[in-house]
Amino acid sequence: MKNELLKAHRSSNNLRGVILLLDSVSKITKVTIPELTGRSRKTETVYARTVFAALAKSNYPELSHALIGSIINRDHSTITYMIAETKDVKEKAELLREVEFKLNVQNLEYVI
Repeated sequence: MKNELLKAHRSSNNLRGVILLLDSVSKITKVTIPELTGRSRKTETVYARTVFAALAKSNYPELSHALIGSIINRDHSTITYMIAETKDVKEKAELLREVEFKLNVQNLEYVI
């Protein structure tokens, strides 16, 4: 019972963290959350979604692709593709590094 409570608490904290990550990616990339979770196929929106998926999986590896996908209204196979694609596509990889850098700067500002 105690382990189940621990798992539930840990996963709810992870889910909160992923939602905060979505908000941060939205602010940094200037793509709104409705656009991130919507059907838009604009290049900047697709890149922002891809960056979110890759960061969510790298920061919360225990979360399934299905759960990450449900946050942005995408199928688990789409999340798998997005994560693999960040390694292949230079522009998305550059945006990923830029967002990671800005997130690290934001975290430092909270600490100070």
